[in-house]
Amino acid sequence: MEAISIRAMMPQDGKDTAEAERAFEGLVGWMTSRQARALPLHEVERREEAQIREVARLLLQEHIDARGQGAVGHGVKRVTGELLTEHRVRERGYVSLFGKVTIRRVAYGAEGVRSLRPLDEQLNLPQRSYSYELQKRVTRQAALGPFAAACETLTEWSGVNLPKRMVETLAVEAAQDVAQFYDHKPPASDPPTSEVLVCAADGKGVPLRREQLKERPRRGQKGPKPGEKKMATVAAVYPLAPYQRSPQEIVREVHREPPAAPAASPRPHPEHKRVWASLKKERTRCLTRWPPRCTSGIRGGKRRGRFCVTARRRSRSARGRCWGRWARRCT
Repeated sequence: MEAISIRAMMPQDGKDTAEAERAFEGLVGWMTSRQARALPLHEVERREEAQIREVARLLLQEHIDARGQGAVGHGVKRVTGELLTEHRVRERGYVSLFGKVTIRRVAYGAEGVRSLRPLDEQLNLPQRSYSYELQKRVTRQAALGPFAAACETLTEWSGVNLPKRMVETLAVEAAQDVAQFYDHKPPASDPPTSEVLVCAADGKGVPLRREQLKERPRRGQKGPKPGEKKMATVAAVYPLAPYQRSPQEIVREVHREPPAAPAASPRPHPEHKRVWASLKKERTRCLTRWPPRCTSGIRGGKRRGRFCVTARRRSRSARGRCWGRWARRCT
């Protein structure tokens, strides 16, 4: 980090405040220039996007500078009682969706004590140099496909080059809070009105990476080799209203034939659907989050059918009490 004199703490009004405005005017001038009119339209779009991103980065930099450097006086006192009187202005890089900007903030410290930066708390800065919004979009893309594809997508959208190793690290860190998120998720305020409780589960063998494969003796027989795949289990539970159909309609739907006549009533939709999946937990542990009425259809950790449903007709109050007990168990 670069240390600057304390005189730099004073706000400098008017410094580079028109840089973003000049960049925007340059973009408008280029869009109406003869050079831009000679280019294909898709090339104009690509260059315009890059320049708009630069204008947004400059605006973000000006916003950060306008919020000051977080000076709160000649010293601060920790909750433990240490008085921090030494103060310097230090710089920190911040990678946003529009590119990298610089944050200058005052750091209060003392000998042998970790320094404090009030502006970091005011801006709610992440521990890493990448913004929370950038991390959120990276993890979403990483969940949809390969990490390399997430890097390419991020570069195409924002122009930020993120290393593949960092994408993997952010995905692992984001996954650590998934179980706590679902465990502390409050139940729905309104109980469902459906009479059928549907529980579904499915598994898929996922090939393991070579460095994760265990050493095993060679074998000559054909078929799947143990230890090369791991079972990923997906489970779901949701109340669903009965859908009245005739035998002819069921047969047509099985054969994927168009209906002979429009349906008298629309197909009901699931209410308060909960879906969870795991690659680390075993199948039986993943299914323990099912309500007790659904787990009664499991014997020895095996499913007797794709769906295990209970279709007992209950009064509205009884269904509400049952839903409340299940929601407290599963959330």
